[in-house]
Amino acid sequence: MVRHICMFKMKEENKEANIARAIELANELLKPIEYIRRFEVVVNSEKDKPTNYELSLIFDYASSEDLEKYRVHPNHVKFGDFIKSVREDRACIDYEFEENETMQVLLNRKSTKNFKPDPVPEYIIDKIIEAGLWAPSGMNRQAGIIVAITDKALIERLSKMNADIMGAKMDPFYNAPCVLLVLAKKEVRTYVYDGSLVMGNMMTAAEALGVGSCWIHRAKEEFESEEGKQILKEIGIEGNYEGIGHCVVGFPASLPESKQRIEGRVFKVK
Repeated sequence: MVRHICMFKMKEENKEANIARAIELANELLKPIEYIRRFEVVVNSEKDKPTNYELSLIFDYASSEDLEKYRVHPNHVKFGDFIKSVREDRACIDYEFEENETMQVLLNRKSTKNFKPDPVPEYIIDKIIEAGLWAPSGMNRQAGIIVAITDKALIERLSKMNADIMGAKMDPFYNAPCVLLVLAKKEVRTYVYDGSLVMGNMMTAAEALGVGSCWIHRAKEEFESEEGKQILKEIGIEGNYEGIGHCVVGFPASLPESKQRIEGRVFKVK
């Protein structure tokens, strides 16, 4: 693996607006480039210090060859033309490293709460669902089921139900173009845990496939209601199921912030 880090010190004129525009263009032009394995934008929390670089872009590539292909990619050239016009200075570093991809996916995943309206390709949704179906379950009883919803009318209907339960006037699904609803058979004693593992697997798979995700609660209340039961009947789902959660997925409109882990949560007994 090769990591490529670029840091930019921006010109004072329209600095904040240019930082925002650079982030927007980086997500629009650079993130979709196929040679990039991992992409992150970092804004310096102390960007007002005169010696600091305000903006950093971090990329991971499978090889040096992929990095070279990225450098001549038209999207990179277009981004470069913009950043040259607004930066005062830049510094770059490239280095090779060994990566455990599974650990990186687990550590990089964050909840997305601002989605683009663009649809997620069906083959990606199918891969996410496949990961959910392979989640571990108590006694391998596989209590969880997945309802993949891309029908806009039904998403809006569920969103309103969810918001009403929460007592809010907003879209609890954050404009996500796809909702992967997880329900689980209540007669299985481990059904809540089984369904939760399905949710976890799907969110991890979404990260690995370059898609944002978020767990949205209140599925239990939705499908205990008469309207929720009617929706399941319309879909063709029969049985004693409980809503576990909505895994909303889509392409992030903005990158979620990385948050520090709370300390003191590990106890070792040796």
